[in-house]
Amino acid sequence: MTPVSHLFVETKITTPSLSEECFNVPNTPASILVTRTGQAITIVNLSFYKPKTAIRVFNDTFLLTSHSQLTQFFRNPVTGELKEVFAFVVDNGPSEAPANLQVQMLLVRLMKFLNLHKATQRSLAEYLSKRNFVERVHAIENRALSKHGVFDAHKIHKHAETGSPEHKENMEAMAEDIVASLKGTTFGGKAIYPMRGSGDSLVFDDETELKEFGQLSDERRHHCQTEYFPRKTNVFQYLVKSWGVDEDFRGSYAEDYRTLTNARTASRDHYSVSIFREDENWRGVPLDRFQRRPLPDLIAWQETGKLHYLPFELQTNLHQGPWDELPELFLPSRVLDLPFKFFSATRTCSNRPDSPSGLGVQPRRKGILPRMRMISSRNIKR
Repeated sequence: MTPVSHLFVETKITTPSLSEECFNVPNTPASILVTRTGQAITIVNLSFYKPKTAIRVFNDTFLLTSHSQLTQFFRNPVTGELKEVFAFVVDNGPSEAPANLQVQMLLVRLMKFLNLHKATQRSLAEYLSKRNFVERVHAIENRALSKHGVFDAHKIHKHAETGSPEHKENMEAMAEDIVASLKGTTFGGKAIYPMRGSGDSLVFDDETELKEFGQLSDERRHHCQTEYFPRKTNVFQYLVKSWGVDEDFRGSYAEDYRTLTNARTASRDHYSVSIFREDENWRGVPLDRFQRRPLPDLIAWQETGKLHYLPFELQTNLHQGPWDELPELFLPSRVLDLPFKFFSATRTCSNRPDSPSGLGVQPRRKGILPRMRMISSRNIKR
């Protein structure tokens, strides 16, 4: 079994006590304590028959929107329609990483299919997935499953060959037992909402074609003639009736790729991707086609010794600059890589026969690079 946890984050601002670590609002005497909780959902899938792939994670969004018990999280309370902006925070796994082309293409499809203003997916850096708020849900789920004990994998057929119809029946029965064991479990004062996965009722099931598209060159992607369309499942019919999805929707890989590679409609880097609608038919307040790059709070670092990125409220007050056009500019890996590139380039230039240092190198044969020693802190003199 593969339980997949989702958390509809609800930000609660409470009055902090003196013993609790709180956030000081810049330029004001106010201090607030912000905690992250919300409604937790667990989708139980069969690992053997339904592996966790990008297309299945993508279809989970439609499954969630088709449950009437979760309508409040998707409906704009002002307009009564589907919310205009979808934002996802993930763990940077292979099936959900923003740098994955399949994920980016599916995010464009999500924006067009649901007629959104903007769709964003961000991930935590490597080895930092435990900082995701949904990890708190995992602890509650693990405790509930441990309390239940061993689940019977041969509930219907005692002797079933792996991959046979009897084996699948056993796994389906086991999945229902897992869902039942999670019912009544609470997170943040609210009951966790467990459910079965989409199974074979995927709204979009073109994973093979999408993988083949990813293997094409950039030029061939722009001229690809492959189209895709939703399957007429119960989930799709619910989306049409409840959320106004176009029943005759058809998409094109080439058009989605042009949207993805257009700086006006997409902003991409290693840990985030944001897709904006192509036209100006905004519902309500128009959005700025601009995605602020993460900037470090160097002043706070100097004052407290802790290095964090600037809060969203401060970033929105900054003027736009060249740093906003350079993806991942302030990532630690990029900052550390900069001295290596600089000193490597300096050493290469000094080895030219006409360099002022007078050091020359013998002409090298084609395809053979000169040896270059690695730069380390011991090689750099202050």
